[in-house]
Amino acid sequence: MRLNITHINKIKKADIILNGLTVIAGNNDSGKSTVGKLLFSVIKSLSNADRLNSQSQDRIMRLNCAALYMYVKHTETESGEKIKGVILPSTAAAFLKEVESFANDKRWVSQLKDKLEKINIVPQQRAKIIRSIDQLVQLATESSNSEKMLERAFQSIIGAEFLNSICTYNTEMSEICFSEEQGKDITIQIKENKVTGFKCKTETFVKDATLVESPLYIHLIDILANAQMPGGHYFNIAGKDVLRPLINYHIKDMAQKLDAFRFSLPDNVYSPFIQKAQTLTDNITGGHFYFDNAKRNMYWKKGEQNYAPVNVASGIKAFGVLQMLLETQALDESKILIWDEPENHLHPEWQIKFASVLVELAKAGIPILISSHSPYFIQAVRYFADKLSMNDFVNYYLAEETEDELCVLEDVTDDLNRIFMKLAQPMNEIVNLGL
Repeated sequence: MRLNITHINKIKKADIILNGLTVIAGNNDSGKSTVGKLLFSVIKSLSNADRLNSQSQDRIMRLNCAALYMYVKHTETESGEKIKGVILPSTAAAFLKEVESFANDKRWVSQLKDKLEKINIVPQQRAKIIRSIDQLVQLATESSNSEKMLERAFQSIIGAEFLNSICTYNTEMSEICFSEEQGKDITIQIKENKVTGFKCKTETFVKDATLVESPLYIHLIDILANAQMPGGHYFNIAGKDVLRPLINYHIKDMAQKLDAFRFSLPDNVYSPFIQKAQTLTDNITGGHFYFDNAKRNMYWKKGEQNYAPVNVASGIKAFGVLQMLLETQALDESKILIWDEPENHLHPEWQIKFASVLVELAKAGIPILISSHSPYFIQAVRYFADKLSMNDFVNYYLAEETEDELCVLEDVTDDLNRIFMKLAQPMNEIVNLGL
C-alpha cells in the first residue's frame, strides 16, 4: 500500500509505503499524528460507503420522504393551502418514485420549486419543504454514483477528525492518493477544507482501520462508546440543558471496538491472532483483561485477584488494548492498526517488549502504522525486525521541518542514524553540559 499526501495541515509532502510495519518519527508538532488520522479517515470512508448499499440508501430515502409528508400535512393544516395532490403527489411513495425518476432532471426540480414559491405559506415552512426535497434529490443522485457516496462519507469523517480544518493554510489545493498496488486507486482533492473530488478506481483490500491514541480509553469505554461526534447538541433532562459529549470519530470507533470485548469469544478457532491475544498480557504484565458476565463488568486478572480498569496502570492498559482488539477480531490482515506514540505510558523495558509484539503482529500479516519520538522504541523495532527477518517489510520516515515551517516526511529506511541523531539531540545537549 502507498499513501501520498500534499498540503495536509503541517505536512507539505509525504510519500509513505505501508507494506508491513511503517514507523514515522519526529518531534512534536511535526505532522506525525496527521498521517495516522488521515489514513484512518480514508479507510473508514471506504468501509462506511460500503455499508451505505442500495438497501440502506433506499431506507434512508423512505424515512426522509415520510418525514417530509408529515411536515407537509402539518403545513396544510396551519395554512389552509393544499399541497398534496396539487404540487406534490398524494402519497409519499408516489413522490419517492418521481424523485428517483427525475432526480437528474434539473428542469423538473426547478419547476417543483417554482410551484412551491407561489403558494401562500410561511417562508420558513416553504424553506424547510424545499430543503427536504433537495436532500431527497441529492440522496437519489448519490445512490447511483458510488464516488459521490465516498466523497460524502470522507467529508463527514474529516469533519469529525479534523473539525473541517485539514488543508495547509494558504494553499491552493490539497491532495491525497492511496493505492494498494501500482497506480492511484483513490485520489482525493480538497480545497478550502471541502472535498472537491473523490475518484476511486478499484475496490480496496483494506476493509477497516483502528486508530489508538491512548490506552486510557479502557476505563472510559461506557462514556466514549455512547458519546456523540462533533455536531452534537444539547438535550433536556429534568428541565436542564445538558451537553452531550463530543469526541473525534477515531475515539468513538475505538471505544465501540473495546466495548465489543464483552461479547468476544476467545476460543474462536477462525482467527489466527486469538492465541497471541490470550498470552499477550500474561507473558509480559502477569495478567490479562476479561469480562465477567455475572457482574457485567470488565476486570484485569492477575493471579486470583481482579482489578477494575481504573485501578490498573496505564502501561498495562496499553497491552490490554491490544489484547482486546485481537480477541474481538478488530485486527487482521485486512484491518490496519494505527497507533499514535505507543511508547506513551511505558517505561523503557516495556517499550521494547511492546515493539516486539507489534513486529510479531506485522509478521503475522496485520498492517501497522505507528508514530513515535522514542529512540528506545524505534531501536527495538529495528532489532526485532532484523531478528524476525522483517527488514524488507519495515519502513521508516522522519518528519523534517522546511523553511516555510511545514514538514516533509523523508524515507530514512536506509539511514536510521538520522532518526536517532534527531531524537537524541536534547539528551546530548544535557550530557555535554558536563554536569
